[in-house]
Amino acid sequence: MQLIGSKLVLPLFGAQLLKGDPYDLCDGVSVFNLPDMYEKKLRSQTELVARYESSLKYMKSGLAIEPGKIENASGLDWQKLLEIGIFVAMSIRLATGVPIDIPYWFDMDGDEIKGYGNTLLKTYRIDNRNMYPLDDDQQSKGFTALQTGFADILKKHMQDSNRNILIRAVEFAAIGFQTHHIPSRLVNNTIFLESLFSCSSVEIAFQIASSVSWYLEFESAPGKRIELFSKIKELYGYRSKIVHGSDISSKNSNLRKSLLFSEELNTNIYQRILTNRHVDIFSMKQQKRQEELRNLSLGAKSALTR
Repeated sequence: MQLIGSKLVLPLFGAQLLKGDPYDLCDGVSVFNLPDMYEKKLRSQTELVARYESSLKYMKSGLAIEPGKIENASGLDWQKLLEIGIFVAMSIRLATGVPIDIPYWFDMDGDEIKGYGNTLLKTYRIDNRNMYPLDDDQQSKGFTALQTGFADILKKHMQDSNRNILIRAVEFAAIGFQTHHIPSRLVNNTIFLESLFSCSSVEIAFQIASSVSWYLEFESAPGKRIELFSKIKELYGYRSKIVHGSDISSKNSNLRKSLLFSEELNTNIYQRILTNRHVDIFSMKQQKRQEELRNLSLGAKSALTR
């Protein structure tokens, strides 16, 4: 199956643009306000929208993927193009913290709908569905970060997604978004951290807590780093209980708080990677990347502190 039109559009449920339209994240990738015709088309297919009819009011913006404008994307088969679209949408969710859902796809040629259907993908949120701005309030920081550095991310995805640590980390975070099971989501969020910040196989929790606290609070007073270090260590305590079979039945409220913390933490990390253009550093070969991470964990000079 191939794209008939010139672009794939994924409606972003729960996200809206308040200040501009459209926004280009990089060549061939943009976010725009959806015209009414998208909702009308879906409402004409009662079976397709049966589970989502009450949620259509949250369908205000869309993600457009134009393969003809993306290097090495022309002629991709449908499944690969959809994978790229999902990766971009989950990157928007990770960078902004907005709980985006993408249940539908549209095959577009200009303003003409050539095809549409269900992505068979559902994402989850901790709280009830709501509308969040992408380009205003605290979410705008993540949206601006995407505009700054997402071109680097997409290039790595197109070139060597199976070998790139950063791409793999984002995909683990995306898997976490696709389950409502809090322990599984929390573990996937810690895998995001380990993929990026682990430089050896010993004392993982200490490594991650040290590296991340230096990465995010390098210029802050020691007290802020110590506070973040302690919170990450606590997060890893819950992660250890989950994966090693401990009874967590009495820890539901704490797990929920830890999940919220881990999602905010991962968002802050991804924003910094994009804003500081650190994609190439996290994409280094293993030995060189580990050298940078080792220096970072000790508070020494590192390319990751710039």
